[in-house]
Amino acid sequence: MSFRSAMQLIWTIPLVLAMAACQPASQPPETGEIIGGVYCDQNANGDCDCAEQGFSDIRIHLYADACGGQILQSVMTSADGSFQFADLQPGQYCVFVDIQPMCGGVAGYDLTTGISRAVLVKANHTHELLWFGLTPVMRSNQGD
Repeated sequence: MSFRSAMQLIWTIPLVLAMAACQPASQPPETGEIIGGVYCDQNANGDCDCAEQGFSDIRIHLYADACGGQILQSVMTSADGSFQFADLQPGQYCVFVDIQPMCGGVAGYDLTTGISRAVLVKANHTHELLWFGLTPVMRSNQGD
């Protein structure tokens, strides 16, 4: 290696390191999340009272913009009735409770709150929804 090549190498390495240090670090995407839950509204008042337990295994759908379009994600509520949609890009979403599979037969459930909620997700923000309430309803069979 010539003296000139060695000198170029000596000057090049610190220059490359300095340039790398000046580059902005790549930022992770700024996303938000939606959390909420479904509970058994035994007194059908639309408020989650302390003694009322969450419903597990309820399917929750997430739509972009308004409900009824293409489903972006679906999750099931956990043992305590809670659910979460994480890593969402900022924007308008709709959260929808799918109770149809539960409501067949004689005994079913009716919602004591709305079946869907519009949510504006902001970057680096957790949006906590009011919980969806379901109350048991006895339906009579026609013709019995």
